[in-house]
Amino acid sequence: MSWINALEDKFGRYAIKNLIRYILGLQVAGAVLGVINPYLYYNYLSLDVYQILHGQVWRLVTFVLNPGISRDSLIMSLLMFLIMIYVYNWTGTAMEQILGAFRFNLFYVTGTILIWLVSLGYYIILVHANPGHLAASLSLQMATVINLQELCAVMFLMFSFAFPDNVVLFNFFIPLKAKWLGFLYLGMSVYEIITCITSRNYLLYVKMFLIIGALITFAIFFLDFKKGGGAGFSARVRQVRPKKTRKAKKLQKDIQIVKPKGGGSRHRCAICGRTEITHPNLEFRYCSQCEGNYEYCEEHLYTHEHVKKQEI
Repeated sequence: MSWINALEDKFGRYAIKNLIRYILGLQVAGAVLGVINPYLYYNYLSLDVYQILHGQVWRLVTFVLNPGISRDSLIMSLLMFLIMIYVYNWTGTAMEQILGAFRFNLFYVTGTILIWLVSLGYYIILVHANPGHLAASLSLQMATVINLQELCAVMFLMFSFAFPDNVVLFNFFIPLKAKWLGFLYLGMSVYEIITCITSRNYLLYVKMFLIIGALITFAIFFLDFKKGGGAGFSARVRQVRPKKTRKAKKLQKDIQIVKPKGGGSRHRCAICGRTEITHPNLEFRYCSQCEGNYEYCEEHLYTHEHVKKQEI
């Protein structure tokens, strides 16, 4: 999408690499805090709209510490949380390679803004429908179900439709194609939304809006990916607008091939030409779907067009 490309041109250099690890690190810290003193989070760090409107704006950021652990079944919740940490780290790393660091950052920023808007909008509705003195109590109860879990979950949805034929071990031992797990997640999301609507429970309505917000975020960035956005954009922009963007000029400078004194390189990306000598931090892989020995760096492994014999 053009507006995402424009944002990447201006702010791409500020992207935080490996963002998912920082987010998961905060959630691990939140889990430890929740075990030690759960009331500290809800009293001072949760996304409590009432308190935010009264000046506690840091809650707009600190709510990410909520790991979504239930105190009712603590051991099972902690076990599921550890599994989710593993899955989210894997899918988040894959998504950053698919989208690029900037788009992955923007994915979380967009999802977080939607969480803010949903929380504020629904809080206003509740306050107008209930006596004013209940505003603080309603807001605090809403804060108990607001977290990033739905936004993190759609990362796997993004992966499953970006690589539909990849085989994933469902429950760690059942091999299934990623697309079927993606459809399963969509079906479960629709079921949850219907359940929330029919429950007439205002807290479940909050969860419903969080699911919808996460799916909207997924739709925005998946459509962008299908239109050609992603990690490959930074390489393409150098050819499309070589005189208009600092990012393009910087990338062009970065990928200049320096001939090593001690001999040739063992690995070279077929797209940008970078090698393990000019860029020792990059990883290189051969593509199993290209017909021929074509090797790519980690930025272009998932975004290049597969080479067929008739194209050679």
